Amino acid sequence: SYAIHVQRLATGQTVSSTPLASSAATLSAGTLTIELGTYGSGSPAADFTNKTGSSPVTIDIGAGDTSLASIRDKINSAGAGVVATIVSDASGARLSLRSNATAADSPMARTASAVNAALSINGIALTSASNTLTDVVDGLTVNLLKTTAADVDVSVATDTATVKTAITDFVSAFNTLASFIKTQTAYNADSKTAGALQGDQSTLALQSQLRSVLNEGSSASSSWSRLSEIGLTLKADGTLDTGGAKLDNALANLPELKKLLSADSSTSAGTGFVRRFKNLADAALGTEGVFETRSAGIRASVERNSKSQD
Repeated sequence: SYAIHVQRLATGQTVSSTPLASSAATLSAGTLTIELGTYGSGSPAADFTNKTGSSPVTIDIGAGDTSLASIRDKINSAGAGVVATIVSDASGARLSLRSNATAADSPMARTASAVNAALSINGIALTSASNTLTDVVDGLTVNLLKTTAADVDVSVATDTATVKTAITDFVSAFNTLASFIKTQTAYNADSKTAGALQGDQSTLALQSQLRSVLNEGSSASSSWSRLSEIGLTLKADGTLDTGGAKLDNALANLPELKKLLSADSSTSAGTGFVRRFKNLADAALGTEGVFETRSAGIRASVERNSKSQD
């Protein structure tokens, strides 16, 4: 649990032109150079320092591009690190430039100054150049949306419901595929009818490979070595049972469950089961996979039969 108090959000600087009659008002043709950086003190400001990593961007303003609206569009398409907008009020239309980047190290000539975000976490004062904090709390990204009058309590908890949904969705998809293969490869002795893929060796091989992965062992996790130990049990009809109690117990140990399902290893034994199924699917559905090879063979047979009939 964290107590977060946001005193200020990080903002980018803006600069605005003097007011013109309207967005259709025209200026002179020429070139416009935009460069991000900082000026020293004094009036007029001097000692310009270019922002590290940025370069000046020169924009050509042709004779047909001199309206305020056209200049805005040219700036926005130039990738100069600023966003141009037109702001209109009773005094006229102004061209306003806002820095893409927040924080005090991304300034321009100022209409509104850029500032770093200011906040405290558990009483520790912090500043950030961005309103997205990725390195202040291990494993946690904090998005600052608004300032707060006092501490806001933020609790971090494990989202087991989402993980369980992902697992049950996988089981549902697996069972749909297993049922389809069983139906399409079956032969009904009573009606003497066969499924469209009855006897098809490629489909039968895939069915065997799917079942083989389910029965394999794994060294990825120190808590479990087989899917059946977390409740994913292969039933007699070839579908999976989720075995609720075992799965719920496994969800209480997410780090080890993650290893069992998604560990990436150079060895087959150390590879998570989800990755094994993905590797099997990639091999079957790839350009040189069993289904593409089988389809190519069928197309060739059809072509030969057509030529024979001709």
